This record gives sequence, structure tokens and C-alpha cells, in this order.
Amino acid sequence: MKFAKQLEADTENLPEELRQHLIRYKYLKKAISKIVDEMDRRGISASLLSEWLRKSNQHDQNDEDDSLKIQYFFVGEPPDIRTCIRVTYLEDDPRIKQLLSPAKTPGIPLDEQASPLEYRYSKNDTDYFSLSSPPRTDNLNEAASEMKITGRRRSSSSSSKLAKTLLELSINSKQGATTTVSTVKETEETEEIQIIPRQKTLVIELEQDDEFFQMLMRELNQVTSVQQEAKAKFEKDVNNLENRLQALVSEPKKKKSDMYAWRELFRIYMDAQVFQGAHEMDRALRTSQKSRKQMEWFTSELVRTNLIKKISGKESKRAYEQFLALNAELINIRQFQAMNQLAMVKILKKHDKRSGLTASSTFPDLASTDAVFNTKLAKMLYASVTEKLVTVVPQPDDYSCPICMSIAWRPIRLVCGHIFCVRCLIKQQRKRMNNCPVCRHTDAVRLAGADQLDVELQNTITKFFPKEIKEKRKENEREQAIEDVQAMTGRVYSPEQLQRMENQRECAIM
Repeated sequence: MKFAKQLEADTENLPEELRQHLIRYKYLKKAISKIVDEMDRRGISASLLSEWLRKSNQHDQNDEDDSLKIQYFFVGEPPDIRTCIRVTYLEDDPRIKQLLSPAKTPGIPLDEQASPLEYRYSKNDTDYFSLSSPPRTDNLNEAASEMKITGRRRSSSSSSKLAKTLLELSINSKQGATTTVSTVKETEETEEIQIIPRQKTLVIELEQDDEFFQMLMRELNQVTSVQQEAKAKFEKDVNNLENRLQALVSEPKKKKSDMYAWRELFRIYMDAQVFQGAHEMDRALRTSQKSRKQMEWFTSELVRTNLIKKISGKESKRAYEQFLALNAELINIRQFQAMNQLAMVKILKKHDKRSGLTASSTFPDLASTDAVFNTKLAKMLYASVTEKLVTVVPQPDDYSCPICMSIAWRPIRLVCGHIFCVRCLIKQQRKRMNNCPVCRHTDAVRLAGADQLDVELQNTITKFFPKEIKEKRKENEREQAIEDVQAMTGRVYSPEQLQRMENQRECAIM
């Protein structure tokens, strides 16, 4: 399947407001045909250009002949850029004629075949030509007669017409002028003068090539504008959903069931790793195809666990639908960015293949396409989801005690900054384990007291984890009861006995 059709097929699922702003691959492909036609009309060989440009770029060490150098480059600043071919050569080098001479087509009159380039101006000992209207035949004849008269003289530093240069090269090649030194005898003096061929520079301005890259720059500017609009809309939607979720979790305790449903939903969402892996070896941003598959797994897991039905409130259901829409929106932005990047790479390769030029190696840096297609945009938007939405409903693991791994009810903040539940610190003090269990700070546990209770953290835990607090209180009461029994009876239960008592807590009948 050709890329143009593949591009249409792969972007069918994109919304219309994004799909209509994709880089128009077919439109640019037609512009490449105009470049090729222009070069063919002027007799520029694409295959020869490609070969010499490749040698110039690779700095071939095996090629000792560096008298001819060709460079393709951009001038100007985006979006107003132009393309040029610069040829540095010795004035008696016949290969210039090979590069620029028209191809002879049987059955077509010579004057109707590809014409020489048109001289535009000279600057800094450099002659500038363009691929515009061809010169008339009578002008070429005048140039030929003039070159026959002055063929042995040193030509001027500025060639007024490329025709002169081509005819001069033709004469020199017939005389075997491939050496770097030639001799001329003066009529009035017997002294022999050595003439060293001068190095000259020829710059060709490619008009259709200019038009192609100006079109491509307009396409890229439009893509950038659409991405910025999508980014602003996405951030606004995230803020709206954040406010809605905060209102939901701040409802009275009798409506806390939705909060626990959202907590489980976010836990499954983070496990799905829709846009980015959780492990160090899998931190790269996922492709849009992979993200869609992970999103499908996420929604199927919600159905399997019957979690959607637990989201009962109207506002909560609206928030759930908005959350799914946000993820779909982010996947679309990611796909829009990736498909545009692929389209740009493909069209530049097509341009280089057909024209023989080397835009693929220089244009991306000039146009700063990394800023347009950088994955930082998608990563930043995904970070806003995880930081602003997922954290609205905190997970118990974020407030657990490092010792018992359950909720840190009545949290005590040690002098080193680590937090433990009060029950675990009491046990540590009884066992005379005076240092912090995490960082080994000296006497951090021994000096802990009621004045180190983190009231603000306790209020947060009370607000978001009422069920966990209730379970923690029951656990503390049970442990206290066992300790009281052991103190009264003098009997000490082994860890195995305590584990059996834990397993038999629930009634087997009820």
C-alpha cells in the first residue's frame, strides 16, 4: 500500500478538526513533480547531482580530485527560506558541462530542448543563476562568437551568462584542457606566460524547490498552531475535571462510596500504563496504537470488576465519561503528532530521491522540527493527568506505615522526618529499638512523643480513609486485648499462635 493511502487509512479514527490539518502528502508530492520537471527542462541531471552531493557530504578520502565541489543548502530564516545549489569548480573543468548541459532528445530541435540557466547577479566573486525563462537562440550565437575571439584570454570574474561558461568549457575540453596549467604565447613578447585556472563559484537558485519548502513550512506552522490549540483545550479540560473530582471527594461521609470507586478506578488505570511504562526499562512514551490497546484493557477491566456500576452519582458518572474522553483526546494528539512526523520524513525522502538533492539531512534542523514533533508535549499532558487527577483521590499506599504497611493512623513524625503509626512506635520503644527503622537516625524512636503527632496529616487520613481507619482501630484493639490477656495470665503467645488466632477471627458459620 502506498503511503498516501496508508496515511488516510491510519487517520480515519482521528476527529475531523485534527484530520483536516494533517500534512497534505499528496499536495506536496505534486510539488516535487514540478521540481523534477524544472530540472529536466534546464538539463540538470538528478542522478549526477545525487552522486556528487553524496561524495561531498561523506568527504570521500579516496577521491583525490577535489577541484569540483557541490553543496545543496538553505538560506534565510524560517518560514522565509530558499534553496540553492553551490558549485565550486576550476574554470576549465569540463564536468560542469556534463552537470548542466541539456540532454539531447532525438526528434526535438536544439532550440526547443532544455536551455541554459539565466544569469541574475554576482556577489563576492560568485555568479547567481536561476531556473527561469530560457535565453533566446540569437543571444547564444553572439556569446559563441565572442568566446571564439577571447578564448585564450583570462575570462572576467563575473560570467554574465552561463552560456559563455559552457561554451568555454566545451572549447577547453576539445583541446584537452584537463590539466591545471596551460601556456599562451604573446604576439609582441617572446616570454611564455603560465595561466593557472581560477577557482569559480556558481550558485543556482531553484524556484520550484523554494516553492516546495515554503509550502512545507506553511504546513508545519499550521500543525504547530493546531497542536497548541489542542494543548490549551486539553489543559482546560483537565482543570475542569480536577475541580469536579475534588467536589466529589469532599461530599459528606454517607456519599463516600463513589470515592472508593474512583480510588479503585485510578489504581487500575495506573496498572494499565496507558501512555508510559512504570518500570525503568519501559519509560519511553507509548505509540498511539499501543495506548489504544492499553485503554481497551483498562475499560474491559472495569467491566470485569463491575466497578462502573459502583459509580452511582450523576456527577460521578459525568466525571467518568469526561475522564475517558480526556484519554481519547490525548491519544488523538499523540497520533496526530506521530502521523505528521512520518509524513514529513516520507515527503523529504521522496524529494531527495526524485531530485537528487539532500534536504532530509538539513531541513529538520533548520525548521526546528524537533520542537514540533517532540514527545515532550504528550508527556507533559500525560503528567497533568497523573498529577492533577489521579492524586485527587489518594491511594492508601501513599499513607501507609513503613512497619505494619497499613494506614498510618495517628501518624507520628520523627525528628528525621519519617512517619509511623503510633502503635508501631510504642512497640519499637518497648523493644528498646531506639533508632529510626528507615534511616537509623540516632534515638529518633526513643525521643518520640505525643507532641510529634502530625495533625494535618491525620486530618487528611481521616477525610480520605474512613474504612481503613476503622479497620486499623479494630486491629489495635485486638492487639491491646491480647497484651492484656498475656499480662493477666502470664502466658506469652508465640507468633504461630497469634497467626492462627488471626486466621480464626471470622466465624466459620456466619
